[in-house]
Amino acid sequence: MRALLRTGLVVLAAVEVVLGAWTAPFPASSYADVPTVDLTPPFSEHLMRDFGGATLGLALVLGAAAVAMLGRPAQRGAATDARQRAASSGCPEPSNSVAAEASS
Repeated sequence: MRALLRTGLVVLAAVEVVLGAWTAPFPASSYADVPTVDLTPPFSEHLMRDFGGATLGLALVLGAAAVAMLGRPAQRGAATDARQRAASSGCPEPSNSVAAEASS
């Protein structure tokens, strides 16, 4: 399931990179070549450049989310391994120091 989610994030990021890389530097071209733009107000270069920049920002966030998912299983596994080692050695699990102070 994680692989499917990560693949989806990568695909969405790729689409956003293509759209942003086209819209930010070439706003008139992207405005004229998208058929649904006929339903919007007249061309505004500032608006289209802002849209291109926002799209590139979204691509960055989606890409970062996909990369962040790569490290999660290893981190979770390390914490689980530490708990299992502590339990098998007879040591109690480390408690929260704030909770320990409050109970004493």
